[in-house]
Amino acid sequence: MTKIFAVPRGTSDIFPDAIPLWEALEIKARKICKSYGYREIRTPIYEDINLFKRSLGSTSDVVNKQLLELASNKEDEGYALRPEGTAAVVRSYIENSLDAKESLSKLFYLGPMFRGERPQKGRLRQFTRSEWRR
Repeated sequence: MTKIFAVPRGTSDIFPDAIPLWEALEIKARKICKSYGYREIRTPIYEDINLFKRSLGSTSDVVNKQLLELASNKEDEGYALRPEGTAAVVRSYIENSLDAKESLSKLFYLGPMFRGERPQKGRLRQFTRSEWRR
């Protein structure tokens, strides 16, 4: 018997009819952010799991319940899909010494975030920051 595949629980497909709406929203969000002097930064969709444990706290609900961990072949490494964007932006800021390159950094990001636990009604496992959906 052939298995029937379906969209993973807590995710959704975005069909071609909706793409223009998503693009328009992203263009508008970028335009607003840029008008206030913010510049876009893009960080990886996954990071070292310890980045989230350290920045969010190892006992926080995000780390204990919502972190969507990726399988790793090495015992000393672990990765997680980003549950939020701030930790990755701060990691990049420090790693790339942006403080030495500019006196003030005004950055924004958009893109998919993930939660590992079974989402509550009306929420998704893969989601875009709500600030960008308004």
